Amino acid sequence: MSNPQQSELKTAHSATVATLTEVTHDPIDAMRLAADLFAMSAYRAERAVALETGLSSPTPPKPLSKYLRIFTTSIKARLMETAGLLGTDELDRLKKLGPALARRMERNDPDLAEGIYELVCMEPQDAAVWIHEHLDHIEARFAS
Repeated sequence: MSNPQQSELKTAHSATVATLTEVTHDPIDAMRLAADLFAMSAYRAERAVALETGLSSPTPPKPLSKYLRIFTTSIKARLMETAGLLGTDELDRLKKLGPALARRMERNDPDLAEGIYELVCMEPQDAAVWIHEHLDHIEARFAS
């Protein structure tokens, strides 16, 4: 894969597995999490190829690790709570931006990734206020 926009598949090093074991507090789930991370890396590479060639997007992998399933469920709940605090117009505007934001994330835009990270770490009420206050700027920057 010579395209720098595509994710490179890498094996998990022993230090990585040790770190995952510290995070999950379970060596078996740490190995499952390593497999999940590898599967997501492969999925992102397949998706990048599909986007470039016009093929249909592959199906994302289902998480094997308990840790990732709990994390994903928690993030979805926070996002749903934030979405519930936004107006219909704001949600429609965000939905229209979705494809452009996804393309930028596929290209590993570090500023966008950092912004999304900060937004997800906010309390849902604070995130909704932030979105409300910055939506015009977000549209101007990311609308395709």
